[in-house]
Amino acid sequence: MNSTESILEQYREADFERRLNLFLECPALRTRFVEIDQSESSGSSSLEASRKDVAVNRCCRVWA
Repeated sequence: MNSTESILEQYREADFERRLNLFLECPALRTRFVEIDQSESSGSSSLEASRKDVAVNRCCRVWA
């Protein structure tokens, strides 16, 4: 498994805090992270997905 795939697997298995750290540490993979989140949120409640989106957006504005 290459390092990109390893990081993506870590992201899939991570809790919210670890996902946020990976999102900030790996800007080149952010599109892939968002794709993972979107694919997972399609099976979860819209309220839960909305909360995740708000938290990530807030964080991104701070670091942008």
